Formats: sequence, structure tokens, C-alpha cells
Amino acid sequence: MAMSDSNWDEQSRTAWERYGTEGYPVQFDEDTLSGKLQKKELLWILSQIPQKRFKILDAGCGPGRYSLELTKRKNEVVGLDFAQPMLKQIRNKTKECAVLQGDIQYLPFTDERFDIVIMVNVLQHLKTPQMRFLAVKEAFRVSKEYVFVDVKNKLNPILSRRYKNVKDEFIRTAYSHSEIKQAIKKCNGRIVGSKGIGFPIKGIAPFIVIKASKSPRGDS
Repeated sequence: MAMSDSNWDEQSRTAWERYGTEGYPVQFDEDTLSGKLQKKELLWILSQIPQKRFKILDAGCGPGRYSLELTKRKNEVVGLDFAQPMLKQIRNKTKECAVLQGDIQYLPFTDERFDIVIMVNVLQHLKTPQMRFLAVKEAFRVSKEYVFVDVKNKLNPILSRRYKNVKDEFIRTAYSHSEIKQAIKKCNGRIVGSKGIGFPIKGIAPFIVIKASKSPRGDS
């Protein structure tokens, strides 16, 4: 499905296209706090996925940090992003991972096409709660079993202040754990695991990563 210009700020879209062309790094920059936290998110998610072959969608895949690692583990992976230069980086790294240009709010797949959907490090680039809800709803629609999403926590004062003070073309929006929990509940999902990243008290950790199931088991 074609992307709708009304859903993405054109300045931000152009910036991501340019950033991908310039070579958005595939590896996490572990010299920065953000890079360290994102690497911890990845490691926690990998620990939650059994060593068997799954069909996995990496929605908002960027240059393929998750897609490439999951492909190495012999999963059948599709990486989706709206920026073609990002997808090109994945193609240059491997032929084993399928890539597709698309909008996470309107996923071009049939219902329950994947066993697992990963939508991490992307929701903060959506402007409004409604846009984030649409993305989460789509993730649940195309997943059979599990959805992984994360929270860029507005209750963490350092992260919230940092996002407000950044002056560039990229949208960065901090949002709440409760917002995403409610979105999951509206999708008839259940939280079966979560991890605060970057601070021992999960409620005010800068990042919170969530594993949710379509089954009736788990925490609401």
C-alpha cells in the first residue's frame, strides 16, 4: 500500500531519506548513551525469542539492526521502512532478508502473516497518540503470536528534556508506558513480559521494551 503524505511530516521524511543515503550506521554507537540503551533493547528481545525458525516482521527496520541479527538466527525476516536508502543498506549486507518500502500505520500484509512483529525504535517518530495506536493495531493485525514494542518514556526527565531540546528535522516524541499498555489492551493483546532499560525502576526508565501476546494469558 502506498504511503500517505498526511501521515508523515514531509520534512522528516526527506531527512530520513537523506540520512539513509549518507549511511545511517548499522551498528549501535556504544560511545553514546542512546546506542548503549538500544543495544540492551535488542539483547533483551533476542532473549525472548526461542531458537527456532519464525516468520518475523521488523516494522520500521531502518538499516537493519534487528533484521540482520534475526536473519543470522535463521528466521524468515521481512524488513519494512519508508526510506528506500535504509532498505538498500540491508540489501547490501544480505540477500537472506526480504525488504519492502511501506508505512507502519498501513502494513501491506494479510492478517496473521507473521509469527512475530517487532516495532522498536520507531514509535517516537510518530507525532500523535492516534498515529502510534494505528501502528500498534497494525502490528497486532499481522502477527499470529507476539508483538514487541518499546516506550520512549516521557516520565524519564532526562529523555523527555532531550527530545524537547533537539532541533533538527527528525520527529522525536516521548510518550508514556500507560499509553502503549492501553493501545495493547484495545488490540486484545496481553503483556507477557517487559523490561526497563537504563534505570532500575521500570516506571521511570528512559526505555521500556514490551513483549505482548495475542493469547488471553498475561498481564493487562
